[in-house]
Amino acid sequence: MPEMDGRLSFASGASLSRRVWTILLLLVALSFAARTYDLGAKSLWSDEGLTLRRAEQSLGLVFENVNLIPVGPDYQDGSDPDTVIKTPDLHPPLYFLLMHVWIPLGGRSEFALRFPSVFAATLSVALLYAVGRSLFSRETGLWAALMGAASPFFLWYAQEARMYTWLIVMSLASVYFFLPLLERGARRKDYAAYVVTTLALLYTHYAGFLLLAFELGVYGLYSVRRGRREPLIVLGAMIIAALPLVPFMWRLLDVHPFSFTYRPLDVILKEAWSSFSLGPTRSAMQPWWRLLPFLSVFAVGVLMGGVDRRRRGWVVGLGYLAAPVLIQYALSLMKPNYMNPRHLMVVAPAFELLMAQGLTTLRRWFSPSLLVALGLVLFLRVNATYDILTSHRFWKDDIRGAVRYIEERARPGDAIVLHHPVIRLTFDYYYDGPYPEVAIPRYGNNRDTRRAQASFEAWARRYERIWFMYGPPPTYFPHDFLPDWAETNLFKVCQQEFEAWWTYVGVAAYEHHPPTFETLPEGVNGVDERWEGIDLVGTQPHGAAAGEEAWLDLYWRAGAEAPSAPLRLKAQLRDAAGTVWYERTAEVLPFYPPAAWPGDEIVRVELRLPLPEDLPAISYTLGLEPVGLGAMRPVGRLGVDQPASQSDSTRPFARFEGGIELVRAELESDTFRAGYPLTGDLTWKASATPHEDYLLRMRILDPQRRVVASNETTLSAADYPTSEWSPGDPVAGRLVLQLPAELKGGSHQVQMSLINRRDGSVLPVKRWYGKRDWLTLGSVQIDIWPMVTRMPEDVDRTMGENTLAEKVHLRGYDLERENGALTLSLYWHTDGSLSENYHVFVHVGEAERPPLAEAGGLPVDWTRPTTSWRVGEIIADKHVVSLANVPPGTYDLLVGLFDPETGQRPKTTVDGIIVPGGYVLLEEVKVE
Repeated sequence: MPEMDGRLSFASGASLSRRVWTILLLLVALSFAARTYDLGAKSLWSDEGLTLRRAEQSLGLVFENVNLIPVGPDYQDGSDPDTVIKTPDLHPPLYFLLMHVWIPLGGRSEFALRFPSVFAATLSVALLYAVGRSLFSRETGLWAALMGAASPFFLWYAQEARMYTWLIVMSLASVYFFLPLLERGARRKDYAAYVVTTLALLYTHYAGFLLLAFELGVYGLYSVRRGRREPLIVLGAMIIAALPLVPFMWRLLDVHPFSFTYRPLDVILKEAWSSFSLGPTRSAMQPWWRLLPFLSVFAVGVLMGGVDRRRRGWVVGLGYLAAPVLIQYALSLMKPNYMNPRHLMVVAPAFELLMAQGLTTLRRWFSPSLLVALGLVLFLRVNATYDILTSHRFWKDDIRGAVRYIEERARPGDAIVLHHPVIRLTFDYYYDGPYPEVAIPRYGNNRDTRRAQASFEAWARRYERIWFMYGPPPTYFPHDFLPDWAETNLFKVCQQEFEAWWTYVGVAAYEHHPPTFETLPEGVNGVDERWEGIDLVGTQPHGAAAGEEAWLDLYWRAGAEAPSAPLRLKAQLRDAAGTVWYERTAEVLPFYPPAAWPGDEIVRVELRLPLPEDLPAISYTLGLEPVGLGAMRPVGRLGVDQPASQSDSTRPFARFEGGIELVRAELESDTFRAGYPLTGDLTWKASATPHEDYLLRMRILDPQRRVVASNETTLSAADYPTSEWSPGDPVAGRLVLQLPAELKGGSHQVQMSLINRRDGSVLPVKRWYGKRDWLTLGSVQIDIWPMVTRMPEDVDRTMGENTLAEKVHLRGYDLERENGALTLSLYWHTDGSLSENYHVFVHVGEAERPPLAEAGGLPVDWTRPTTSWRVGEIIADKHVVSLANVPPGTYDLLVGLFDPETGQRPKTTVDGIIVPGGYVLLEEVKVE
């Protein structure tokens, strides 16, 4: 902020005006940018659903101040789905009239519904400047604009489709047009502007009456001193114009809004101080030390240092903040009318104005104190703003997440029960599925537990599975009553809770009884696969098109030592070449672990598989692995169909002749290690049916543009050649190119081309400058490992002649024993590059029997695959073997290599003699 006196003395005239407007426009732009950031990312919550419902009703209903709440289907027979109940809305109609006009123009997306709030919050920045300048000084006006632009409290309400930022705008506008009425010579247009803006305030939120009471009181005092009659005229005009609101306010006297409670005045003031300073928090207040800078600057502002008309500053500035709060508190003694600081939004701008006056006073007193105070305030507010914009802790009720959770898992025969009748408005904004839904308890019967239980029980009998959205809970109804009944009388299949702010959001699925069978149901494929503690006895895959959801019905028996933890399953889809095209791991039946399964019955487990839209449409080998209970095994096949036809206007990354387009090409990283595979993902599309089958040729060029690695593979799955592609369907592809271990470091280019499988001809890629044989995907950085070629001098033991996999030699090892464990450091050496990726095993026991203790895995703590070993390099590879469960005795310590895919051990020789077990004996170890 430039050096200023009370009137921005750094310049004058046109230069001053330009600088002020430049600063103000910059603040407005920054405010708009922050408030539109990720505006549509968060789900609508229940109050926003009410906004949409009321705004889309007829104009008559908008002005009638009611909401139509759907209550059908009926409880017992599911009839009358269009039944609605009229319920009074707690807010006047102006904001909803605005939304009624806006929605047909702007749309119904989350962004569009919230944009009017953003617009109002941005407009408030300019209005804060205008009021600050009129009430105090131009400098204070600019500070007020800065405070408003940086306010986390304003940001919070700018990103929801409610009227609260418009309440800020109308409050500021009312005060701005009120100030001229306190001057001698006020004109009729001043009165007209005040009456219009204040009526807009009253028709936006009933809190406007609190500000109006304060303004009329101040105006009356000023007018009595001057013997003026205008107060009666203004008051009469206000009463006449506000008369249409009287029936609605009278009706509210009989309404007891949920969570409106009496709060002591000190609690209200503390919550306001916290929220106005740093925005909302889940606790009652922010930590006091974070609020202290704001209180200090505010207190300085109250002193009105340097204000030309200090009395007016105190009366209007401080009264603007304090009087409506005191009036609301006095009214709450008769009837509770306060829930949280949003109900004080009408006075929130006054806090920013007094903060701004405090900054002006600090600059006049001692400029360094301004820098300290402003730095602390902005740092804390920017940090709070960042949290609101990026942290999931600040997500309001995630109804969208709950709907998606249900849609991804529901199947024919299911139904949905919502526990909160009003949440249905928001739920139906996201949900348009085939499953019937109902709200229990019915709106208007929120205290009838008997009828609610009968209704829930009837729906549970009628449908195979109930998706119960138990949170948000209904008002005035026992929150745990229906959830407890469901827990006691039904079988819970799954449960998930979601982000929420005001309350909680949760979904649970219930069936009539556990999914057990005495024999395999008809149509199930019998299998016999055994893992540790459980056996798979049947599968029933349900294929789907790419982009949709397949699922597996898996039938299990519990063994004698079934695990007590919930079952986690990993499923894989592999093509004919063994390439994994899809993998998913999920917990199933989380409330019914294998240890609870009846030993003489079969248990059905459902595993959902949401398929990518570009998954090749072929029949896959289905692999299954109970995580932690054994290895992946093939258990059947799953067919994936062509995706539903869709138009995609995405510009392709590259076009080849023959109608093949590369839609997307993404390398997994921009840095790779020598000896590791270079990997990435591709998405292809055919604009016309290809008549030939093509191969993908990959190559890497070093900085001297020499080819240092290359390979050829299929464009997609091995059994999905290009000649079978359907025009317009996305098809996934994989980039896998093994980088040589001897590769030098530095920047390398990645290129690809398409080759005709039949004759080897190149399919050119079409560029704007002509056709080319090679397409450059980008550059990558190749890193190399430090080269160690000498054994440590103090190695415990050196080894004699041994060879593993024709090229690898174990040169020596170190062995330490401590705390019941062996720490073994192996020193490997290779005579040549390895194309196989072997793992290391370390066994304690007897050579021809299962090990009593073991360790191993990818060498060097899973960082040095054998494909990265260089000729002449010494690889130091440490393993720790626990002996805790080994009985006393003397055992062999064995090491070796194995293929992790097949378990096979490569040819191993010791002193020129082939070892049948594929191991190297190090020594004997004694366990006591």
